[in-house]
Amino acid sequence: MFGGCNLNRNIPELVLKSGFSFESISEMYIPSTPKFIGYNYWGTAKILGN
Repeated sequence: MFGGCNLNRNIPELVLKSGFSFESISEMYIPSTPKFIGYNYWGTAKILGN
């Protein structure tokens, strides 16, 4: 892919392994967008211990 994109990365796992915890997270395909670029995550995370 381009720009460092990697379609098989586990985004929630990467965030957790980076020292964050989720306050909220959701995921979905953006309507009317090609599937290979349309899957997105939205959420709020905080640094563990804060």
